[in-house]
Amino acid sequence: MNLNTATFGGRLARDPESTATPTGKSVTKFTLVFDSGYGDYKKPVFMPVEAWGKAGEVIVKYLGKGDPLLVQGEIKQDTWEKDGQKRSMMKLNLQKFSFAGGKQQQQGEPAPEAPKQEMSKEEEDSIPF
Repeated sequence: MNLNTATFGGRLARDPESTATPTGKSVTKFTLVFDSGYGDYKKPVFMPVEAWGKAGEVIVKYLGKGDPLLVQGEIKQDTWEKDGQKRSMMKLNLQKFSFAGGKQQQQGEPAPEAPKQEMSKEEEDSIPF
């Protein structure tokens, strides 16, 4: 069990950007923005997110700036040196996500529907309520 798991819900601060590593693996980067605090103390928090492979490709295809997204993943800390000073930044390495809305709905197209599953008469009768 991984204890380093975080879940955030917010909106994309800008359109996601997808690139490929030298080995051909795709990585999509985007920033999720959400509010922290309450009342007069509420302020925006920006969380950089990296999505590898198919998950990132789906996000680029269906989501854009301002779209809501729920993400879950592992917190990572990037460290580097710039101008002789050590720098670091926290980011989320995406493991799971859920979204509602996006480019299709903004353009008036219906959202993709989940496949429907039919219940047999025996299954319906076995429901306790």
